[in-house]
Formats: sequence, C-alpha cells, structure tokens
Amino acid sequence: MVPQSQSSSLQRLNQVEQRIVRVVHLAGAVMEELGNSQGPRADAVAAHCREFMLAIKITT
Repeated sequence: MVPQSQSSSLQRLNQVEQRIVRVVHLAGAVMEELGNSQGPRADAVAAHCREFMLAIKITT
C-alpha cells in the first residue's frame, strides 16, 4: 500500500503534469493561429492567451 504522503505527492505531481500539458497545448494553439496564412484572428489569439494566463496562474 502507498503511504498517504506519497499518494498525495503523486496526485499533486499528476495535477502539475496536467497543467503543463494544457499550457503547452494553449501555447501551440496561439502559435498555430499566429502562423495562419490568412493572418491571425485577434479574437482567437486573445481567447487562447486569456486561457493560457488562467492556466499558469498559481493556485494554492
């Protein structure tokens, strides 16, 4: 059986990993939009950037 402290640490690590994946995904979406051959859509970039900033905000 996994000790409570180790289980808690693994859960926290999993949460951090999920946040990192989400932030990288959002950054990629912004880069794709900026590379759009028709030009970036300002509303899409703003929405992705807003979500990015919320995703990287540290919560306790």
